[in-house]
Amino acid sequence: MALTSLLISELSKPPCVTISISEGVGRCADYIFRDHRNVLNIYIYAPVDARYKNCVEVLKMKPEEATKMIYKVDKARTAYHRRYAKDAPGDPDSKQIMIDSSMLGVKGTAEVLAEIVQRRFGL
Repeated sequence: MALTSLLISELSKPPCVTISISEGVGRCADYIFRDHRNVLNIYIYAPVDARYKNCVEVLKMKPEEATKMIYKVDKARTAYHRRYAKDAPGDPDSKQIMIDSSMLGVKGTAEVLAEIVQRRFGL
């Protein structure tokens, strides 16, 4: 994680605005940027049934493969985040926004978040 932390910190030097979007892929960016002011920590999630449906219908995975993959990835993401950040990836204490992407879909979620980012940072 040291390399990730260094790279992210270097890329976010002022006057940059940092948006930490985490859906397990953020690699503890909320933790890395915990002392920065110009940060918006976002956690994007979806219920297991919505992720399962996506895996089977969109990604064309076998149902049993989808179930195993979802739980395996969730376990690995949680372990990684707990190891380095000492909390769960979706801990609301380290996020300003948490959004269920199954509610509006990928495009709708992106549009809502883009609007929030623009308003928050005056872009």
